[in-house]
Amino acid sequence: MKSFAVAALLGSTVAFEAISQEESQFMNFVSKFGRSYGTKEEYNFRLKLFSNTVKRLDAINANPKNHFKVEINTFADWTTEERKMLTGYVPSTTPSKNPIADLPTDDLPEHVDWVKAGAVTDIKDQGKCGSCWAFSTTGCLEGANFVENNELISLSEQQFVDCSWMNMGCKGGSMDNAFKFGEKHKIDTEASYPYRAHGSLLRCKQKKEKGVIKVTNYTDVKAQDEKALMAAVAQQPVSVAVEADQDAWQ
Repeated sequence: MKSFAVAALLGSTVAFEAISQEESQFMNFVSKFGRSYGTKEEYNFRLKLFSNTVKRLDAINANPKNHFKVEINTFADWTTEERKMLTGYVPSTTPSKNPIADLPTDDLPEHVDWVKAGAVTDIKDQGKCGSCWAFSTTGCLEGANFVENNELISLSEQQFVDCSWMNMGCKGGSMDNAFKFGEKHKIDTEASYPYRAHGSLLRCKQKKEKGVIKVTNYTDVKAQDEKALMAAVAQQPVSVAVEADQDAWQ
């Protein structure tokens, strides 16, 4: 009986330590990302989401076919529905009349790093707003301006969110519609029109005298053509939309 009691006690201790280690990792996450949960139920709910995320990430990292590694980030305790709020790309409903870029695909460089070249700003955060389309637009324009003028200027995503009437602000939009807006309106700097992660067309505060960059023209890359995309990237940073609702992106 004594041996059985010790074995049972040890079994309980091991189970407790396993849970404690899991919660310890979760508490580190809570501290790092400034989380605060109003109730014990909310805490337990988020802990379960976090634990499931860790298991998925461990599986991705353990797969020898993957040539990348993933780690915990701010989305680890989010639901699928909450993550979908950030995937704001909405293709234009009108057929594109924009020309397709006809770029030579021979002798393309094997490697292009526009970050090292100085054509890419520091990482930006769209917050809880489906404005990825605006960030994709500014990233492309910032890179194009650098290539043309050898000057990196951080541009305003908030101006697109507030003022690009063909898009839907935090509810989504398309880069093509944003470029069309940029053909008619100069784009402000990030400093003069800072990002707020929310917006409305009724709050548009753009001022003509503050704009620093205007779109002269833009072209699309041929769909489903990797060589065409490589040729475009060899010239400048490009605007893309990715399927970011997949685990590997989150």
